[in-house]
Amino acid sequence: MDNSETVLKCPCCEETFSTEEEKISHIKSEHQYHRLTPQPKIGRKYQRIVGQIENCFIAYRKQNVQVLTVTEIESWFKNNTKAGLAKQRIASLLRRRPQFQMHKKARRINSNEIETWWSYGEIDEEISFQGYSRWVDVETGKTLK
Repeated sequence: MDNSETVLKCPCCEETFSTEEEKISHIKSEHQYHRLTPQPKIGRKYQRIVGQIENCFIAYRKQNVQVLTVTEIESWFKNNTKAGLAKQRIASLLRRRPQFQMHKKARRINSNEIETWWSYGEIDEEISFQGYSRWVDVETGKTLK
């Protein structure tokens, strides 16, 4: 076999292709369920901590609060666990789990402080940004109202 004659196989069926572009277009058109880019493995690590984050959302849901900031989750951990949990660790766990949905990411004006708003599952209600007038939405660059 020459270097010029490369044969690429579809991972889903037995069809072969001469170029990577043909293979990708075939997968996109015929096998929509196949993911071209590998997804991060969630695994079973940190299930106890993720369960505690879910308990935090459930506790706030009883108070009719659907969307929480990472700061609110961090303060809940400080009050309800022995050691607490850092904001960065909480944000990392929230980002990697499909049951948590990020709604907004904002930065404080003239600062590098970042705040994100999360929910446990899908929600339909509007998010209140009361107390965040000096914050700017990261995506649009507009101040929060």
